[in-house]
Amino acid sequence: MSFDDLTSKINTLSAQVEALILANNEEQCSELLEQRLALLQELDLLMNNDKSMLDQYHEFLLSIQHRDRHAVEMVNASQNKILLDGSHQKKRTNALNAYQKFSE
Repeated sequence: MSFDDLTSKINTLSAQVEALILANNEEQCSELLEQRLALLQELDLLMNNDKSMLDQYHEFLLSIQHRDRHAVEMVNASQNKILLDGSHQKKRTNALNAYQKFSE
């Protein structure tokens, strides 16, 4: 596969992962990330054999790093929201249990 083919497929997989994260569907990201990693490894092998595109390769990796940093921030925000919602639910449950004790 060529440099352009690999980078295009990697970008497509990255976009799919980002869409899943935005849809709060992170559990489906694992398989796509594994596919992307395999393509990144293939790209690395290609670059080891052909040094003519090292500048483009470097820029591409920086763009992927930036996208991944943003994706991790989205996952962390989602996780924090879930933890906060769980904390609120626990407080509600405790309050309901307390009211039930008094109404018995």
